Amino acid sequence: MKTNFLFVFALLAMLCVVKAIPHQLYKRTTEFGPCPVPNLPSELSVTISPDPVVPDQISTFTVTGTLTTPITEDFNLIIAFDDPQSPLPFVAQIPPGTTVNAVENVPVPSQSLLPSTYGIAVAIINQNFEPHLVIGCAYATVNGPASDIPALLF
Repeated sequence: MKTNFLFVFALLAMLCVVKAIPHQLYKRTTEFGPCPVPNLPSELSVTISPDPVVPDQISTFTVTGTLTTPITEDFNLIIAFDDPQSPLPFVAQIPPGTTVNAVENVPVPSQSLLPSTYGIAVAIINQNFEPHLVIGCAYATVNGPASDIPALLF
């Protein structure tokens, strides 16, 4: 009787472990799509490393794409963690032309500044206009639906 009890207990313990393993191996990835802005600009292709981003560390953003409006010296590449408490966005100059091929090392805000659900916006913007002229954009929601994120304020 004791042997049967030990066998059933061991079998149940193994089943619990086997059932839990797939949840531990699930890796979330950040998928960028079009920006939720009016007059939809050209969509940029964005990959990040590490994926997902790690708070208080540097992430490498690789941004590529072909634009319908040419880049001039007035345009900048902006990478922002779309949250009202987020510090100023990361800004980099990019060369003129109609293609984008940029690799930028971007500091990720600390965990205390990032809510559980936030967005990452990558855009090519001319900030000399009001509202800003956006000619290329990509957006990703991290840890939740896009409806939980405040509107983009470019």
